[in-house]
Amino acid sequence: MFCAVADELKRKRTRRNLSLGQLARIAGVAVGMIERLEAHKIGAARLSDLLAVAEALGVKLTVAVMPKARGKSQLLDLAKMRSWRGKRAIVRTFILLVCLCQITTPTALAAWLTQRNPELDGHSPADLLDKGQWKTVAGLIDDFLTGAPV
Repeated sequence: MFCAVADELKRKRTRRNLSLGQLARIAGVAVGMIERLEAHKIGAARLSDLLAVAEALGVKLTVAVMPKARGKSQLLDLAKMRSWRGKRAIVRTFILLVCLCQITTPTALAAWLTQRNPELDGHSPADLLDKGQWKTVAGLIDDFLTGAPV
């Protein structure tokens, strides 16, 4: 599966002529974590590791969040989530949403996020995200991106 964030981090690393080991030392993470990230195995990454790599490369990870009332979207800075321990599902959901942005329009994505979905027992993905059920939404997005039957 194409992963825009992992690809961008790899591009930044190679543009700076950094080896995996050099980036790992700068970011304070294991080489294996960077290898998994670049191989699009993001589910195994801790948010703190992902942020450390992004910060070492000068990449700010944000996601646009639409408020419930119509208005401007707001950027959620993932660096502010640094203290969220054990939140791999959040990272995975964020990455998958970025992937969806690559294949659909912002309007279509916003509509999908707010529409009730039978695969989610009649809830919208946004409802579940509000309730902290990131893993459920990530699974649905992953199924869609990989063409798995739903």
